[in-house]
Amino acid sequence: IAGYNSLSAEKKAQVDVNGLSSMMRNGLIAMGILLMANHSIMDVLGWGSYSWVSMILMIVGITIYMLVKAQEFEKGKDR
Repeated sequence: IAGYNSLSAEKKAQVDVNGLSSMMRNGLIAMGILLMANHSIMDVLGWGSYSWVSMILMIVGITIYMLVKAQEFEKGKDR
C-alpha cells in the first residue's frame, strides 16, 4: 500500500491494513478478470475495434472506485 511505510506510528495505528489490503486485492483481481474478458465480449458484440475504449473506461472507473472506497479503512475518521 503506497505511502504506508512513511506514515508516523500514530497514523499507522489508524489504518485497517487487513481490510484495505483485502479490498485492494479483490479490486485488482476483478479489474484483471474484466480486462481479460473485455476483448472477447466486445468481439461477440461486434465492437472488437472499440475494445480499447472500454478497457480505458474500466481501468479509470475501477481505480476511482478503489480510491474512494479506500478512505473507509481509516479508523477513527468521522463519516
